[in-house]
Amino acid sequence: MQAAAKWGKEDILQKLLEWARGKLTTEEVNKFLLSTDREGITARHVTAKDGQLKLLDEIWDLGRR
Repeated sequence: MQAAAKWGKEDILQKLLEWARGKLTTEEVNKFLLSTDREGITARHVTAKDGQLKLLDEIWDLGRR
């Protein structure tokens, strides 16, 4: 997820978010959203840093559900 966000691969990130919405429990979604890369960075950090507001909103929306 972090790699897709970092490289601006909106289509891949969209597919990951759709998959998570349909297949994961609330606990699994939380773990998915809070997962970090080897540097401790989450996908939310990457999208916020790079100004990808649409993707950031979608990640936050998934976390609220």
